[in-house]
Amino acid sequence: MTGVGGICPVGHYCPRGTTHPKPCGSGSHSNATGLATCIDCPAGHYCLQAGESSCKMCPPGYYCPTNSSTFMGNPCPSGYYCPEGTTRDDEFACPSGTFNPVTRQTNDTACLSCSPGQYCQVAGLSSTTGNCRCCDAGTYNDLTSQFECQPCPAGHYCYSNTTDFSPNDCPAGEFCPEGSSAPQNCTAGFY
Repeated sequence: MTGVGGICPVGHYCPRGTTHPKPCGSGSHSNATGLATCIDCPAGHYCLQAGESSCKMCPPGYYCPTNSSTFMGNPCPSGYYCPEGTTRDDEFACPSGTFNPVTRQTNDTACLSCSPGQYCQVAGLSSTTGNCRCCDAGTYNDLTSQFECQPCPAGHYCYSNTTDFSPNDCPAGEFCPEGSSAPQNCTAGFY
């Protein structure tokens, strides 16, 4: 600093040739005296005002990329959750087998299990529409939080797109090999 003299204070920067300290802009800070440049807030942090000496931790339900001046414009998207200090919108995805329809969620308890008879194969889903779908004919799923359907076992049949999530017993006089979507009549001489 030239002219007035002195050491550049915390929260400010003094490039060579300046006569007065300049406050660090929002999204950056100065945590020591005598700095010629400000330090960008690291990812997961923000500086709301100019002249800050330190960055604040990004609050739960939001994410803060590098050089963030606020968290308000970065709510955690649906399909994800953001604990304190989250750096990216896709950092914490709800896992396969789950979905989350609400924004600004703070932990994995916001991830809801897919309904029986459906699967959620990819992480980060915001609804059960789209990638979550009913099991195909000849397959079933009677558990929650699954991402694939199982073949219908031999001796049973499984319709598709129904609310009946368990295999149906094959009736007498018909047969059902593994993966059957409907019973088949036994041929003459067999039962």
